[in-house]
Amino acid sequence: MERKKFRFRKVVNDIPLNYKFSLIYIIGVLLPIIIINLVFLDRISDLIKSREQQNLEISLERARKDIHDFIEGGVAVSYTLSADKNLYELLERTYGNSIEFYDTFDEQLRGRMNSYMPVNNQIERITVFTNNDSIVSGSNYQVINEKVMNSEWYKQSKAANKHLFLAAYHMSDISSVISTAPYLSVIERMDAYSSYNKFEKLLRIDLDLSKIYDVIIREKDYLSLYLVNEQDEIIMSAQSGYQRGTTEPYPVFKLQDDERKEDVHIVPVGGASYIKGWRIIGITQGERIAQAIMEIRIYAGILASIVTLITTAFLYVMLRIYDVIIREKDYLSLYLVNEQDEIIMSAQSGYQRGTAEPYPVFKLQDDERKEDVHIVPVGGASYIKGWRIIGITQGERITQAIMEIRIYAGILASIVTLITTAFLYVMLRSYNYRVKRLSRHMQKVSNEKFELIRIDEGQDEIGGLIRNFNRMTTTINSLINDVYKLEIQKNNLEMERVRAELNFLQSQMNPHFLFNTLNAILVVCTKNNYSDVTDIIKSLSKLLRRLLSWKEDLVTLEEEMTFIEMYLKIEKFRFRDKFDYQFEIDEQSLQYKIPKLSMQPLVENSCKHGLQAIEGLGVIKVKTLVEEGRLKVTVSDNGKGIEPEKLQELLGNVQNEASSGTNIGIRNVYRRLELYYEDQVRFDISSVPDEGTIVTFDIPLKLLERKNS
Repeated sequence: MERKKFRFRKVVNDIPLNYKFSLIYIIGVLLPIIIINLVFLDRISDLIKSREQQNLEISLERARKDIHDFIEGGVAVSYTLSADKNLYELLERTYGNSIEFYDTFDEQLRGRMNSYMPVNNQIERITVFTNNDSIVSGSNYQVINEKVMNSEWYKQSKAANKHLFLAAYHMSDISSVISTAPYLSVIERMDAYSSYNKFEKLLRIDLDLSKIYDVIIREKDYLSLYLVNEQDEIIMSAQSGYQRGTTEPYPVFKLQDDERKEDVHIVPVGGASYIKGWRIIGITQGERIAQAIMEIRIYAGILASIVTLITTAFLYVMLRIYDVIIREKDYLSLYLVNEQDEIIMSAQSGYQRGTAEPYPVFKLQDDERKEDVHIVPVGGASYIKGWRIIGITQGERITQAIMEIRIYAGILASIVTLITTAFLYVMLRSYNYRVKRLSRHMQKVSNEKFELIRIDEGQDEIGGLIRNFNRMTTTINSLINDVYKLEIQKNNLEMERVRAELNFLQSQMNPHFLFNTLNAILVVCTKNNYSDVTDIIKSLSKLLRRLLSWKEDLVTLEEEMTFIEMYLKIEKFRFRDKFDYQFEIDEQSLQYKIPKLSMQPLVENSCKHGLQAIEGLGVIKVKTLVEEGRLKVTVSDNGKGIEPEKLQELLGNVQNEASSGTNIGIRNVYRRLELYYEDQVRFDISSVPDEGTIVTFDIPLKLLERKNS
């Protein structure tokens, strides 16, 4: 073992210094740099591929969800219309002539379809087709004639033999009979009611292809997207768009020769039966990943070149110092020796002057080693044969020089290492920190936590990716909040409507019994000429009938005033001379629609709490006015009024959604107005003790519907 160790050391010691420095450079510096760069590049390439793969999955799912939502919106409208029993009745009716149909159209059919368009802006057109020949074709209602039966979509509906399905086809453009245009439609048979199956009825909802194409184009930086149906036909793609001006069949999707299977990503549009087989196919934009990897490789190559240049300069300095050391004469103690080994001259003693002693004989000192002695002959002539120059290495000086070189090399190596390490640390931290933050936030997205990455993202590809991620999470948050708030508002509105109905219905008797009893009393009063009682019973009967029929939430102010007048007649009959009422009605206000029973609870509250506790004549005044672009409604009385403390408590209870028990009528009025018109409605209660109370609300006219609008 010792022998092997010795031989290895000898081999190392025998290598010239130039070669040693070269080996140190190649093995100790260049090779580690190359290995590190290769490992670094491989890791970065994997990270880029992983990042791009995540982007592709997010992009594909985002496009799939948007397209699925567009289709589902059309299907939801189709379901709603297919369940409209009144629409069935109108379509099944046989009209005597076109005038009769137009009358029905103006009263009930006009605008019925278009009311769904503002909420579902992905719908381009809604059309109902029927073979009822008494209907006049036009607008959203068409008769199934020979042209319709020969159309591609109608043939598809017959061949599909499904209640509901999605069809892609070409048809003459509505704006130009000469050219053809592509269509994507939700088609449903209207056969929900067996009693209305006299005529065939088909509902066709045409989706706006430009909306879907915008989704496909939006993702073109990551994927080439194709919308494919169950027959593998390309309905739409980022390259060719959607075919216009042609009647040729849709092309069939096939992979090109330069497209690999691993670059193709396929997801179904949805799981419902009517879109079964429909898929979104995404083909990776390979150039994008290759470009990102190439940029990283160029960056790593430049970094490696800088490090190599600095290291080469360092080694060049070391070799130059070595050459100087080899040439420097002061590294040797020289002796001129004759053939008798006598020292004729030396660097230490010079040449002897002023002495007759013989020349000293050359001998090695105890601290001088044989390997440190270097002997060369002065020349080859016979007359100087045996004369030599002996040089003894200055070990201390060499040791000192080597130490200085080591210190210098150590300092230089430390500086270079520190600079390159700091540089690499800054570069890698810039990349690694942002990638880790992005990875953590992507993980949060998978857990439905859509948080923004709040850092200085930079201007490189990672910064762009972070900005896109922030935009995506902001959009998702906004969509979630909008849909959530809309659902809450709809649910609250429905709850208030049901609550208003229940408040009037929960204590009612059987309607038939009640009306039969009132009719019996009315007959007796009429026979006995009780005219006052007869009028009151008629008013009470009309009032109860109106309460029991809640067909619409919105009624004209004229209808509401009629209802209030019937109610006040009954109250006046009760109180006789102690009670009176006055109306100040602006004629313009009668045509506007307001929520049903939004004034009667205020009048009832004045009768119950304001007038019953006073002596003398109690007066209730109802006033409406159109002024400054708003409809103003005021209900006032000259009753006992409300104390300031109780008035503040009343206002708090009215505006508190969780409040229940007292003040239900006023609170219901306030909540329904707020749900219909949000913060645009102004509601106020003012009162002076022993003088009376005034309740006022006003609504912007632009939010109100008008009669026959």
